[in-house]
Amino acid sequence: MILFTVASMACGFSPSLPALIAGRVLQGIGAAMITPTSLALFREAFHDPARRGRAIVYWDWRLIFFVNLPVGVAALLVLSRVAPSPTSC
Repeated sequence: MILFTVASMACGFSPSLPALIAGRVLQGIGAAMITPTSLALFREAFHDPARRGRAIVYWDWRLIFFVNLPVGVAALLVLSRVAPSPTSC
């Protein structure tokens, strides 16, 4: 988790494309280390197979993309209140 978090910060502060790519590689390595560990935690936390299955469904990696939704909606609301650029076509 530390590697993934530090790599995320490195991506955010990357001064160049090669630095961003290196940060993304480190993020991938960190994520690859987190995934099996988190699944092992599910095994220990949920002894009932039905509850474990439900927990894994909620854990689904696609849910991470919903984190961006509030930020995107807020950005669209702010942009809708800004006057258009006078140089736009």
